[in-house]
Amino acid sequence: MNEAIEILLVAAVIQFFVMAINYGTLWKIALVIAAAGIPFHELGHLVPIVLFRVPVYEVHLLEVWTEYTPHGNFVGAGGHVRGDYSKIPHACAALLIGFGPFIAAFVWVQGVYELGNWAIVAYNLDPNWIMLFFIIIVGIGFSCTPSRADLHVTGTFLLAHLGQTAITILMILVGCVILYLAGWPFDYWWQTLLAIVVLFLPSWVACKVYVYFLP
Repeated sequence: MNEAIEILLVAAVIQFFVMAINYGTLWKIALVIAAAGIPFHELGHLVPIVLFRVPVYEVHLLEVWTEYTPHGNFVGAGGHVRGDYSKIPHACAALLIGFGPFIAAFVWVQGVYELGNWAIVAYNLDPNWIMLFFIIIVGIGFSCTPSRADLHVTGTFLLAHLGQTAITILMILVGCVILYLAGWPFDYWWQTLLAIVVLFLPSWVACKVYVYFLP
């Protein structure tokens, strides 16, 4: 497994525990690091939204705000992609839009990791510069999991279209079998991107056929 993917998965697990704290120094440090990954999170939504032609009204890749509470000032960070989610065409699209940040994170972190290593060699940078790219990768890991709003939109659609949902899951399993039998490598970002295409293309086609015959 690629080192960048290992860092991503560890960071994603850690963020569950750190973000549950809500306050304190450790939480504030995690928030700053997570801010580096928030734009990647929102892009993970935006790419499939545009791909599936869902109308987009507003995009904020990163925004910071302050809330005043009895416990003191609360600084938060986030982003959003607002669109007409009633126009989601099928279950495969709903899954890719809702879980896009997590799926795309595997491509983002490998791209950032490869870019960092290339930049250090190409520009003869101090190896310590890799820490900057490390922080970005951890930030992507902290921000890659779906939010409650993401889960609500995706879950509502999938539960309302159980036939499409079943076909989507079945065809994703077919994609997994194809990748396994092919011995698919995940050493570079483009290999991971192609793997995502192979993984979801069967369900995409199946959903389009399903919607055509059973609108």
